[in-house]
Formats: sequence, structure tokens, C-alpha cells
Amino acid sequence: MVVRTAPFGAGLAGFNGRPDERGEAEIGYGIDEAFRGKGYKTGVIKRMTAWVYADPSCRAVVARGVEKSNAASRRVLAKAGFRPYEETKNSLSYRVRREDVPSAGRDRAEAEP
Repeated sequence: MVVRTAPFGAGLAGFNGRPDERGEAEIGYGIDEAFRGKGYKTGVIKRMTAWVYADPSCRAVVARGVEKSNAASRRVLAKAGFRPYEETKNSLSYRVRREDVPSAGRDRAEAEP
């Protein structure tokens, strides 16, 4: 993640490999404290989700093991259309399905982050 007004990267985001046998691609992300609360993560996650759906084998994007105490990350995922689907004592896992993303399957060049 690069913020044009900063001379350095503000954070990282990526997928944990290709979609698995269930058609799920796992997303991960992080951002420097100075750039939190400005909508950067939400925007990047939305664009990455649209981008990965150009792969017809991808049916859902997941964020597994999000700590319940991490309210900021949970808000970001909710704003990006993700919903909880699994819960443990200390964490939630989130998913957004292809059919729930209006831009899913667009040409990758259009959805480049």
C-alpha cells in the first residue's frame, strides 16, 4: 500500500496463495499507525477482492482468525462487505462471496489496486 503523499509504503496487503479447493482466497493486511482510520485499508481490500474474482475458480475471499479485540479490523472488513461465518473463543473469521461483490469478475486491468 503506497500513499502518494508519503515517501514510503503505508502498509501491506496480499493473498495467501491461490484460491483453495473450496474456491476461497485468504486475504491478509496491515497498515502503519499513522495511516489508520483514513479508509486506505477498506479501499485496498475492496479493490483486491474485485481483482481476485477475475479468477473464475475464486468463489469467496476470507479473512480468518481476526481477533475479537481488533475492532478496527472488524470494521474494515464489514465496510468491505465481509460477514462473520465462524467464531472461536477469541476470534472471528470473515467471508465475502463472489455474488455479494458488484464488481466481481471485472477485467483485472480495470480493478488494479
